[in-house]
Amino acid sequence: YWYSLVVIAIGLTIIAGRFYCGWLCPFGAIIEVLFRLVPVEWKVTGNADRFLRLLKYVNLLILLIIAFLFANQILAIYLAGIIEPFATLFRLSGGLIAWLWLILMLVFSSLISRFYCRYFCPLGAFFAVLSGVSSFLKLRQLSVNLPQENCKGCRSAQETCQMDAISYDEELKKPSIDGNECIMCNACVCPVKSKKL
Repeated sequence: YWYSLVVIAIGLTIIAGRFYCGWLCPFGAIIEVLFRLVPVEWKVTGNADRFLRLLKYVNLLILLIIAFLFANQILAIYLAGIIEPFATLFRLSGGLIAWLWLILMLVFSSLISRFYCRYFCPLGAFFAVLSGVSSFLKLRQLSVNLPQENCKGCRSAQETCQMDAISYDEELKKPSIDGNECIMCNACVCPVKSKKL
């Protein structure tokens, strides 16, 4: 089961970018529900946002180092559980630090849209790298495209993006999507004119 899930997730990422993150990840689904239930919303912007986005790549690197350096599987699983709260939540197991980390991620994710996905998820970092490579090699077949020619500059797409993956160029008066951060949720698609490849 787990091997087939990994193959499906990687295959989907090569074809459709971070589709798994937006549509199949159970942890992402839980934090999205939490975010919708809590009436308060915080935003992370500017340099803080740019810095925090790098942390998921650091977490991915740490997990890879743990996987290669530690021969003791129990210790490796314990250390990975601190970084990746998925097992703590769904297996209901883990040490005190793992539970505190899970609670912290759930609290912040209930206040900031997709907080864990954006800033800490090592799997999301892996899929972002894989998505970038597949786009570079022109293997990616599906993406969300915003209208460029007829864009009215309302920025509704930018405001609805859960991952803050959309930026708006003031000079060109056009929006653009960071394909590595986009989770293919399609919340941003302009109702006036949009195209899906």
